Amino acid sequence: MKRLVTLLLMTVFALSLAIPVQAASKIYATEDCNLRKGPGLDFEPYTSVKKGTTLNYLKKTSTDERGVKWYKITYKKKTLWVSSRCASKTKAIDTKSKNVVVTTADVNLRKGPGTKYKRVATVSQDSSFKYLGQTKKDNRGVKWYKIAYKGKGVWVSSKYSVRRNNNSNKKVVTTAGVHLRKGPGTQYEVYAAVVAGTSLQYLGKTGNWFKVYYEDRTLYVSATYAKLVNK
Repeated sequence: MKRLVTLLLMTVFALSLAIPVQAASKIYATEDCNLRKGPGLDFEPYTSVKKGTTLNYLKKTSTDERGVKWYKITYKKKTLWVSSRCASKTKAIDTKSKNVVVTTADVNLRKGPGTKYKRVATVSQDSSFKYLGQTKKDNRGVKWYKIAYKGKGVWVSSKYSVRRNNNSNKKVVTTAGVHLRKGPGTQYEVYAAVVAGTSLQYLGKTGNWFKVYYEDRTLYVSATYAKLVNK
């Protein structure tokens, strides 16, 4: 009996050695972004990472109250979360253009370049999106731009949006932990909090507030807690 138990244990051990270890999945930061302690903007930012940073994906996702997907990851032995709006399971294609597309009215985003394609979402005026380098015309001759929305490529009509260079040679860097707001003033709603050292795309300036691009949105940060630098 003892010999049989020993043989069984040896068999189990041998089989365990034969099971291949699954390679860790990766998530790639598609722009500078914050890593947070939980899956949503209500959770405190732990640190920020640069575009192109590789993160270990723990194969768990969560969706916040806005419908945005978050990936559970590890970074420097810390378990954190990153938004799908600034991270992807595939490496970002590095295009020469730093352009974004900004909506000029409330508009539908669609799965293809034309009104015959299914609507994905409706976004408000002055929303900013990363331009993915493709422009196509529909059967009416209207241009459609391919943009990034919640980690996917969708299309928006040029009748209700414009492409902007967005001062690609400049960026805003926060000098302290600070709120990003929906307008240029403390009376506007807070959209997110970011840590010191966070890099944001610079869109312009209104009074003492920088207009910036963050997680597919046009937001504002106080110049008291941020500085404008050349890239």
